[in-house]
Amino acid sequence: MVGVCADGSFAYVTYRTAVEPGILGLDLQSGDTEWTLNGPSAFDTPPAISDGLLYAVADGSELVCVSAADGTVEWRRSLPEKGYARPAIAGELVAVNAGQGEQARVFDAGTGDELTTVKTGESYTQPVFTEDALMVAGRDAGLVVVERSSLEVSARHSSVGHVDSQISVGTDEAFYVPAPSGGLHHVAFEGR
Repeated sequence: MVGVCADGSFAYVTYRTAVEPGILGLDLQSGDTEWTLNGPSAFDTPPAISDGLLYAVADGSELVCVSAADGTVEWRRSLPEKGYARPAIAGELVAVNAGQGEQARVFDAGTGDELTTVKTGESYTQPVFTEDALMVAGRDAGLVVVERSSLEVSARHSSVGHVDSQISVGTDEAFYVPAPSGGLHHVAFEGR
């Protein structure tokens, strides 16, 4: 098992091996399997869910959108390199980190149309949406802030580096743990 997410009375589980189904839809009350998505893909990330759609990265090379109701694949989009974390979702946007491809990507959550790419350097953590922005931490490019309304980069915080933990965003600052030194660090910013 790679990961799980839940929505209402259902849980959705992704698997990495081809021996198991790629994704299971489970009824939390009965424990029964409601549906399975079988196929050649092994999933590399836990699923993320919003508005009845699941999103996960398969085989490190594509973002897959699946109906939570019955496991039907709604769309698939190619990704350039391996190393993706769980997708982040906000409204009509779904974002995937850069991995080794060094560019985070933002897609229309319903159609799968690619809306923008953002140069971030290598990145292995989940992007974070705030009310006004998308934030992606790159290992060498720092914390990149993208305005949600325009999908344009509004700031780069180069002091953030070597991030190997999930970033956490507060009202005026982001927190992260750099590797290999460890310890909690933060960067302050305005208007996010």
